[in-house]
This record gives sequence, structure tokens and C-alpha cells, in this order.
Amino acid sequence: MIGAFVYLAVCSIRNRVRVRLKRLREPRYLGGLVVGVLYFYFFFFRSRRVRQERPMPILGEGRGGFESFAAVGLLVAAALAWVLPASGRPALTFSRADVQFLFTAPVTRRQLIHYKILRSQLGAVIGSAVMTMFFRAGNAANGWFVFAGSLILMTTINLHLMGVSLRRHSLSEHGRTGLRRLWLPLLLVGGASAIVAGAIAGNWTALSQAAGPVPLLKEFESITTSGLSGLVLFPLIALVHLPLTRTGMEFLSALPVPLVLLAGNYLWVIRSDAAFEETSARFAETNAQRPAGPGTVMPVPGRRVEPFRLRPRGRVEVAFLWKNLILIGRFASPAMFLRILPIVLVGGFILAQSLRTFAELLAGVCAMGAAGAVLLGPQMIRNDLRQDLAQLGILKGWPIRGAAVIRGEVLAPTAVLTAIVWLLVGAAGLLAGAVSFETPMSLLSRVSYATGAMLLAPGVILAQVVIHNGIAVMFPAWVEVGPSRARGVDVMGQRLLLMGALLVVLVVALLPAAIAAVAIGWSIYTVTGVTPVIVPAAAATCVLIVESLVAMEAAGGLLDRMDVAAVPPAE
Repeated sequence: MIGAFVYLAVCSIRNRVRVRLKRLREPRYLGGLVVGVLYFYFFFFRSRRVRQERPMPILGEGRGGFESFAAVGLLVAAALAWVLPASGRPALTFSRADVQFLFTAPVTRRQLIHYKILRSQLGAVIGSAVMTMFFRAGNAANGWFVFAGSLILMTTINLHLMGVSLRRHSLSEHGRTGLRRLWLPLLLVGGASAIVAGAIAGNWTALSQAAGPVPLLKEFESITTSGLSGLVLFPLIALVHLPLTRTGMEFLSALPVPLVLLAGNYLWVIRSDAAFEETSARFAETNAQRPAGPGTVMPVPGRRVEPFRLRPRGRVEVAFLWKNLILIGRFASPAMFLRILPIVLVGGFILAQSLRTFAELLAGVCAMGAAGAVLLGPQMIRNDLRQDLAQLGILKGWPIRGAAVIRGEVLAPTAVLTAIVWLLVGAAGLLAGAVSFETPMSLLSRVSYATGAMLLAPGVILAQVVIHNGIAVMFPAWVEVGPSRARGVDVMGQRLLLMGALLVVLVVALLPAAIAAVAIGWSIYTVTGVTPVIVPAAAATCVLIVESLVAMEAAGGLLDRMDVAAVPPAE
């Protein structure tokens, strides 16, 4: 039966590759493929020599602390997998074809689990290949242990999360009896988390006084590798250390513990008694009937909380704001936060290379998060016209001007991202009170800079959201419409092209705002001798808002004349 599953997986991969090769006939995919290949070449191969000549201190002197930090992250992820509420998805997800052909075949439950494990290996292999290209040591011949270690790490994580999902599903089937049986894994995970958290809290003073990220990582390593916390984290540290080994002998000496973890999680998964077939079949059938495409995420059962009471009469923009704020949970979810958090933390560490205190590090992380929310947030939070353009036929059937539709669509992402940026800037401003800068800065100056950043952020965010929605109206075939997310090197290159175009348009839009801010700031400085921050930032935001309103009127006219057939169907 395993041979049949391998044949099915190979045929699926071959058909997927064939479809992606056929779509290269379209110029947008062909151009995207060229850009994607060039990106991989410059990012992984041309920059490899630079990374070898100037290795990151975190992966050099602070390698042990980095491994301990990653091990703590794995422990937190395992704990959250047990305690977070159910997402509404079944323990194992199958496609409609899988349900129709495999569930009716003479296949046992264990064989179905083997099939899911086999299919999940494709993502692990691709991820391991990417990590090998980025972290490989010496030359390509010595990168086999990086690939093997990454594959073991990702496979173990996948198996553990699959086991947690099956275990929780099995316990939920038994009702109160299942809840009583849940105490043991919760006790183990909670006890391990409490031990590690207690060790970190007991040595918080030493961590907060670390002079820079490398000493901080070394101190963190000494805390998490000694005592009970070292005993708890030992297998996780060994698992994280495996893909970071530098030589083949080091890899072989570090291999036994990760193999034991891999085998233990594998046996745990295949021995599960969870009856997932009915739930998986119902999920596959419901998901296949949704018109938005295969990338749709099923909503969580239950009543959504309304952001505010919608009056029966009023401006149509408020109705779009109300609707998109309700949908924000599909994008600004805890899962997205957990995906973004490592990027923000790593960026904060890199930003804090020359910083000296723990407060400076936290301030750097908050500043990095605010910058990421301004620059990347409009691309990630898509509860606007990019989400609703798939329903263009319904939108054009309403007696609403296109400009009003676009104004209403851009309000929700702008408001949410602005709130996030304000919180992060406020946190960075509070933490900056304990930061010692090269040049002394008064409290008034700190407040002025923070206020200026908070005033400038809404205008920059609004301009980007308007540009994204304008591109969706002008070039709907180049934008991912609806919740579906296409994949591939060609799609990634297409996104890079769009990002480049967006940056060019954004720079052009920022020029008048910058000119107005400089002119007003220079005038105030000439009269008072004080360098202003708040007033120029407010002026720049006003200019950006005016430009955005003009752009929305123009895009609204295009939306009124837009043909429904111009929006391509979801892949």
C-alpha cells in the first residue's frame, strides 16, 4: 500500500508541475519566473560568499544561545498546540478526491495516516532544501547534513503537531472521559513550561543587564542548559542543533537524540485511535462547495463579534468598514501573529547589534515591528477590495459608485494597521525612557518623535492600501483575488514585480508629502530656531490623504467601467 501512496503522490506532483509549466505561456507568469530565478540566484548563491566572510554573530559566538532560544520557541509552540481553542478544522484534512477514492477503498485508518505523513513530506523537503542553500557550510558537498538535519527537524515538528491534533480529536470524542484523560499531557507540557519560565524569571536581572545580543544569548544559554530547565530542554536543543552542525562527524554525534524524538512521535501518530474519517469527509465536502477556490480557509464556528452597531442608514463606506472589520479575524489571527513574531524578534536582534541594554533590545523589537506593520502590513492584511473583487458581479449590481466602494474597502486595513503601529510606537517610546543614547535626548524630544511617527503612519499606510487596491482594479490578473493563494517560483517573482511597482508609485506619492513637510519644517525652524517634528508629520499625512482621495476617485471610475470577465477565476 505504501507503494501505491508513493505513486499517487508522485502523480500529483507531476500534474502540479505540468499545470505550472503550461501557465508559463502567459507573459505575467513567464516574467515572474525569470524574476524569481534571479532572486534565488542573488539571494542564495551570490550572497553566500558574503555570509561566509561576515557570519552573523548570533550564529557564531551566540550559536548555543540561539539554539536554546529556538528550543524554548518549540516548547511554547507545543504548549499552545495543546491549550489553544480548536480551529474548526478536522484532525487530518483530505481533499474531496482523497475522500471519494481512499475512504471507500480497502484502506485502514493507519494507512490513511501514513498517506498524510507521506504527503506532508513534500513541504518538509522543500523547506529543508531552502535551509540548506542558506545555511550550508563550506561547499555543496558538505551540505548533506544540513539538509538531513533540517528534514528531521521539520518532520518531527509536523508529526508532533499531527499527533496533538489527533489526540485532541480523540479526547473530544470521549466527552468528559476524554477531558479526564487530557490531564496527563497538559501536566507534562505545563510542568515543562513552568520550569523553563521559572528559570528565566529567576534570572531576569542578569538577562536585562546583558550588554548586547551575543552576551544576552550566552546568558540565556547558561540558564536553559543547567538544572531542571536544561533537563527539560535537552531533547529540543539537540533537535535544533542538528541542522546547525558544521561537519559530518558533528552531525553523526548529534543524530541519536533527534532520531529518538522522530521515532517516538511517529509511533505516537500511527497508534492514534481518533476516528477522523467522518469529520474529514464533511470538511472536504463543505470546502469543495465554496466558490472562492481551493485556498479558502473554513471559518471558525460560532458568532462573530461585531466591531460596532451598524445603523440601518448612513454612508455606505461605514458598512464596508463594519463588514471588513468582522473579516479581519481571518487575517489578523493568532496564527499570523505567531508567524510574524519570529521575524520581528530576529529583526530586533539584528537591529540591536550595537545596543547595550535589554530595554534597548525591546525598544528595537517594537520599532522593528512598527516599521514592519507600516511597510508589510498592507500586503499581508487583505480584507479590502482584493478580497471582494472575486464578487465583482455582486458589487456592480449595487447602486453604489466605484469610488465609494474603494473608500469603504480601504478603511478597515488602514484602521487596524494604524492601531497596531500606534501600540508599538507607544511601547517603544516607553521603553526608550531607559535607553541611553549617544546624544542625550530630553523627554519632550522623545514624545515629539513618537508623536510624529504616530501622525505620519496613517498617511503612509493609507497610501499603500490605496495603491494595492488601485493595482487590483487596473491589473486584476496580476493580483491574488479572494482568499486563494497561488504558489510557485513564478508567482513569487510576480509578487516581486508588483512590489517593485508599488515601491515606485509609493515613492512618487511620498515626494509631494516630503516637500510639504520640509517646507513647513524649514519655515518653523527659521522663525523659532527649533527643529519641528509634529507639524511636518501632520502636514505630510494631510497631503497623503488628499492624494489618496484623488487616486480613489480615479480608481472608482475604472471600477465602474470594469468588466466582470476581467477578473480571472481562482486557481
